[in-house]
Amino acid sequence: MNKANTPLASTCRLQLVMEVAYTLNGQTIAEMSDRLCAIAEQAMGRGELTGDTEAEVDDHTVQIRVVPELLSEVEVADFMLKRIENGDLDLGDVPVRLARYGLMDSIAFSAEIRGRMEIMAGECEDHAPISPDLLAPTVLATVTSDTTRTRVEFDAAPWFAQASDKNIRDLQAINWAHNYAADAVAEYFRKANADIRNILNEGGGFECYVDEDGAMAWLKVHKTELWASFSCDANDVTVVPVNGQWSWKDAKGATSVQTFPTVALACLNAVAELGLGGQAG
Repeated sequence: MNKANTPLASTCRLQLVMEVAYTLNGQTIAEMSDRLCAIAEQAMGRGELTGDTEAEVDDHTVQIRVVPELLSEVEVADFMLKRIENGDLDLGDVPVRLARYGLMDSIAFSAEIRGRMEIMAGECEDHAPISPDLLAPTVLATVTSDTTRTRVEFDAAPWFAQASDKNIRDLQAINWAHNYAADAVAEYFRKANADIRNILNEGGGFECYVDEDGAMAWLKVHKTELWASFSCDANDVTVVPVNGQWSWKDAKGATSVQTFPTVALACLNAVAELGLGGQAG
């Protein structure tokens, strides 16, 4: 093939993988995660991703996650044995679990198992009191047994009240259902809700679903910036860097009249100007 006549790709999507190991010296993991995210966004805002080329950034995402220490075979075996002894895992379900875990990369596997270890370790602990103001509006959720198809409805607002932005972003990323991020919602109520506890203890697996409308209504009141970000995602509104600031662009190509110092402010302006889901109160 004549390379000179080969048409060039008009778009591409690239992923940069960078791992940073910190000695914290008194700083928190959350502080360093926020700092790393801010540095990445500032670099995009200054145009450092395109430099002096004619290329333009159409959209971007920044995801910061803590890389867990990889688990040993002994730790995994001990954890699964404890779940079997507690009645949380049926022996017949072990081959299915092992097959699924075998398809996961080592970091994702360690993250999921460590998350389940933390949940199991905290099952006997009472949750910290939650302000009544954070319990409204309600967030409808359901958990369904994979074996008996028993279904329990519950209000997930208490989970949202104590969840981190990352927890909620992980849940939204899987469309509010299935997978470990949704399982954690049901697991949170294991001690407080006997009906949920019975389903989780069956050992045959379960599915948790969180109503998106209810979740978004709660976020609109209590985590407005996160709500605005999700509203932009749902309506194909992207936030793009412009000379060190941020501007939004909708699916039809319309852009914001002004630029903003942060992505969050650009998202908030977008939902207000475009009427996405109604303005935040």
